Amino acid sequence: MDIQKYMDEIYTAGMSGTLCEGDGRHSDRPKENYGAGGMLKDKKYMLSLTFNAPEESFNDPDEYLFQGKSVDDLFFPVHMNFRFLE
Repeated sequence: MDIQKYMDEIYTAGMSGTLCEGDGRHSDRPKENYGAGGMLKDKKYMLSLTFNAPEESFNDPDEYLFQGKSVDDLFFPVHMNFRFLE
């Protein structure tokens, strides 16, 4: 199974109430609390990623691939997915 199909199936199933109850907003405050509807409160997760890149490749705007980004910057989109569910 490719990663996109896996993510689509897991997150789609999760939107049915298994992982979250909506996106956290309420009809009386539709512009507040987006992303706070997760069902995984008090759960922890760990991200593990291997770049096969030397430490000097990060945080340096002159480096071609990461363009000055830190490891934390690169984890940010994945972290936001998990925060949406917690």
